[in-house]
Amino acid sequence: MKKMGRFYIFAFTISIFFGCHEDQANIEKESSLAIADTIQQEQSDSGETKTDEAKSTLLSTRINYKLSYSARQGERLYHQYCAVCHGKSGGGDGFNAWNLQPRPRDLTDSAYMNVLSDERIAEAIREGGAGVQKSELMPAWGNTFTKTEINQLVSFIRTLSK
Repeated sequence: MKKMGRFYIFAFTISIFFGCHEDQANIEKESSLAIADTIQQEQSDSGETKTDEAKSTLLSTRINYKLSYSARQGERLYHQYCAVCHGKSGGGDGFNAWNLQPRPRDLTDSAYMNVLSDERIAEAIREGGAGVQKSELMPAWGNTFTKTEINQLVSFIRTLSK
């Protein structure tokens, strides 16, 4: 029974990814309900009780449908590679920020970010801080990310300052 619950979550996730549902609010609701049902089913099958942390981790896997597809892909990359310095919300307050001088750029500063072109942001990602006459502490990601991934990151970074 445990495998069936995981299969349903997998199948549901795939259907969301490929856009088999039209109403996005219902998708989030159905996703949360499906995950909650699976948690309950696994608990009753195994006799174990999931911790609140495990439940919140599963429930936090919902997709942010307010973003474009490109920005959602960029969000995934941002949280994996950039948030450690720039922070989860882009405020320049990530875990590593306190160890860096100068501090990482506040990507939520709309006055500063609106002046930058998408190409300039992409160049900063690709070439690193030193490549755009900024902090040498920001690494160059040009050999890590494809051009498409850099554009996806730019799409997401743009949403942080709105």
